[in-house]
Amino acid sequence: MDRGRYFYAEKDDITYIKMVGNLKYTTSSGFDHFVDGLMERGFKNVVIDLSEASYIDSTNLGLIAKIAGRARNNSNMHVSIVSPNEDINEILHSVRFDKLFTIVEDMEGVEELEEIPDEQRDKKDDLQMLIKAHKALMDIDEENRPQFKDVVELLENEVKDF
Repeated sequence: MDRGRYFYAEKDDITYIKMVGNLKYTTSSGFDHFVDGLMERGFKNVVIDLSEASYIDSTNLGLIAKIAGRARNNSNMHVSIVSPNEDINEILHSVRFDKLFTIVEDMEGVEELEEIPDEQRDKKDDLQMLIKAHKALMDIDEENRPQFKDVVELLENEVKDF
């Protein structure tokens, strides 16, 4: 499978994010940093394109959920997800993303995307990213809490060892 890669462009008050390949936590530290920066500087609208994603793990879902959390509390912000892949859509629905996002199968994208580079971080930073991402998934819908509660507790215990 293709290694996960992340791209973005900003145009007309819209931030376009394209997530490509096998999206696992092992390649998402740069995307995590990008999402944190997006939160700090603010945004109006976000389009997340998963049309070329072959797999997405819970950490990447959690990073997307962080964006949703900000948009959910502001009626001037809107987030859409583009996903024609039935398997990916099943995952999106299982974590209740259909309640937060407009999910469409096709949308015109942008041509000029810049790659978000991956970052090498130490294990403690990676564990903290995993915790924040899974907590974001728990926060977007009460029904997600039981699904990710044990994961968060396990990761928090592991961080204590550092």
